[in-house]
Amino acid sequence: MVYPRGMFQRHTHRYLLATGLLAGCAHERAPAPEDLDGLCHYLYAHYDEPRALSEGMENLGIWLDTAGRGEAAQDGMLLSPFTAEEVAAVARPDRDPQVLIGVALPWLSPHGVAEHGAVVSEYDQTWNNPGAYLYYNREVVGGDVGAFNRGGGRIDTASEIDMKGAFGVHIPYLLDKAYTWAELDQGTAFLARASVPEVGCAPSSDNCLYQSFALDFFYSPDGGDTLRLTAAWNELVSEADPFLTEEQRIGLMVSGLRDVFEGTDAYLAGER
Repeated sequence: MVYPRGMFQRHTHRYLLATGLLAGCAHERAPAPEDLDGLCHYLYAHYDEPRALSEGMENLGIWLDTAGRGEAAQDGMLLSPFTAEEVAAVARPDRDPQVLIGVALPWLSPHGVAEHGAVVSEYDQTWNNPGAYLYYNREVVGGDVGAFNRGGGRIDTASEIDMKGAFGVHIPYLLDKAYTWAELDQGTAFLARASVPEVGCAPSSDNCLYQSFALDFFYSPDGGDTLRLTAAWNELVSEADPFLTEEQRIGLMVSGLRDVFEGTDAYLAGER
């Protein structure tokens, strides 16, 4: 199933920035957390607020450069589900986010942050994980690609994807994803926020991606290698479910994130 090309023409949300400029009306924002789960929730909910975004990304960079390098983090870490308020700014299906399964995985990439940023606007994104997609086609629907590739600003993208899964299951779906650079006290970083705007189901089957949200963080403290982290929350129902335990479903999510990290590094190295 391929969605009409016109789907790329829909306008992404234009968000109001909570700048606190209206004296006496804005209430004080809580500081960014320091723990991974709290940071992932904070960054998703405050993505459209530049000051909050920079503060949260600063703390996430510190976490990645310390605890994120530890052995325990390399097997993936569970995240708590979202509240409806935390995902209110993005287009999404009208479903309960409390049923989401969330995981996060850090990664050390030998390629620079600018190299990663330069490929996120490409039309064909199957290089992320060639074994997982029948197609992954992206268009930029907002922002300045040139400025973004020079290390500044934001772009908004819309993608048509057909994802292959276990036992021959495949699910076509749409993905909205924004990418934003932030000014940090130390290092260079950009952060992506993604959501599935509507339920995606395979034709004539019960294989459906009901909800999906994600954050992708790219950070270099010294201009060298890139410390990455992806946090993903899914509500996915497939014909494979009767054969999988919850632990196995979580394991598949983590291995899928690792496959994307490896696929991206291979692409940047010119191996694909």
